[in-house]
Amino acid sequence: MSPPLTPAQADAGLSELVGPPALLGIPIQSEPLMSHDTKEPITIGICASDAASNLPRLLRDIQRETFPAGFLLKRIVVVASGVPQAVTSEVGRMSLSDPRILLIREEQRHGKAEAINRILGHREGRLLVLVNSDALPVRGSISRLIEQIGSREDVGSVSALPTFQSRNTVTSRILELMWSAHNISSMELNDAHLSNHNCDELMAVKSDLVTELPRDVVNDGAYIGGLVYSKGYRIAFCQDAEVLIDIPDNVSDLISQRRRILFGHAQVWKELGRPPRTIESLLITRPRLAIRFLTEVLASRPGLFLITPVAAITEAVAGMLSILDDTLSPGRHSVWRRYGGGQ
Repeated sequence: MSPPLTPAQADAGLSELVGPPALLGIPIQSEPLMSHDTKEPITIGICASDAASNLPRLLRDIQRETFPAGFLLKRIVVVASGVPQAVTSEVGRMSLSDPRILLIREEQRHGKAEAINRILGHREGRLLVLVNSDALPVRGSISRLIEQIGSREDVGSVSALPTFQSRNTVTSRILELMWSAHNISSMELNDAHLSNHNCDELMAVKSDLVTELPRDVVNDGAYIGGLVYSKGYRIAFCQDAEVLIDIPDNVSDLISQRRRILFGHAQVWKELGRPPRTIESLLITRPRLAIRFLTEVLASRPGLFLITPVAAITEAVAGMLSILDDTLSPGRHSVWRRYGGGQ
């Protein structure tokens, strides 16, 4: 097997990525399936906060998931921060019949990074799957992530393809454009072995590569992806693994969400010395590449063309607010309020 690309080599490759990755002559690394004398244990970690009304359904879906041969789900760690007693009581009852479920209650929220650190402290085995409590993995998606990360030594982390139920609203149309661009860029950077960013809605990571997150980290997926990438491992994107996500209902909530995400991406850039390779950072560092991705989205979905100026204004407002946050209140987003009162 060829050695993993170093970050410097990947950066050099990125500067030339202006055509379809399959035509670039970038070698695709492959590796045979790992052999296991015993089943490799898996831990699934769930960070829940606020209303967390989706949590019991998510747990039931996980219990019904079938895992690849050679792998065994050993533990489900749920960190419930500020979650209503009715929800935690139901999870507690589920844990009585399923000893794999470990419920950790927090009366007050201490931030998602701290919740993930508690999950890391209670994990069993090397492979860790992280899923947001307001997300619903499509049946088989967790298994596909495990197959990809568990069968390749060069892959340190892999995330799923986010999708959502479209609504006939301005906010929904903006998000269709944003997520379409995100997914196209993630797929093409993955094919070229150049991605350094995880989508934190649903991802799997080799947990020995991430011992602890800084407590003030806002975007855990971006930080974990950047950290694992800096250690010489691939950050993969599995388009065959889908996760249904929750989205903001209105433009105000969308701006608040994007404000936090852009702040978190800048935070990762400062912390690790390299920006997460997302559309917004590529517009700064590799504008030709970002424009190509956006052009591909609009060519395949011309109906989104009219919403593009609105999306650009929304992103600009969120960006300016995130810069103000970085200057005036850098700790603002460590513990953030969910839009719509939480899900």
